[in-house]
Amino acid sequence: MTLFILALTGNVIAEAFSGNHSIINYTMFVAVFAMLSLLYLIGAAIIESFAIPLAMLVLDAINMLLFLIGGIALAAYLGVHSFLCLDQQNYQWFQEHVQKVSGGTSSMRVPMVWLCRMGCLSGPFLPCIAWRRNQRAPKG
Repeated sequence: MTLFILALTGNVIAEAFSGNHSIINYTMFVAVFAMLSLLYLIGAAIIESFAIPLAMLVLDAINMLLFLIGGIALAAYLGVHSFLCLDQQNYQWFQEHVQKVSGGTSSMRVPMVWLCRMGCLSGPFLPCIAWRRNQRAPKG
């Protein structure tokens, strides 16, 4: 996902002819920061002595916060609205369009999107749980 965001933001920057808005630059910063964080986290997963559990937790939390801020700022800048902001006529058109495109299987999209979002949000807390479990385990 980070590579995808990096590529899309890089394409927006490459096609700009008179500079970029600060939100686009911030999105690129978040993508590069996440990519560098990912390099450390992959290395820490492979080489256990390289891993510092508290640093991994803090790095995950910073990434989550930066992505959340970047997503909200970019959505506001682009003028993207949630489905809750649609009036009744547009919402009905949207439902009919989704039914046509998906062949009537759109009822699973909302739970899957929710599940993916909750999985991404729970990511920073998993290293903390593993770290606490290792701290409580008897040694010897």
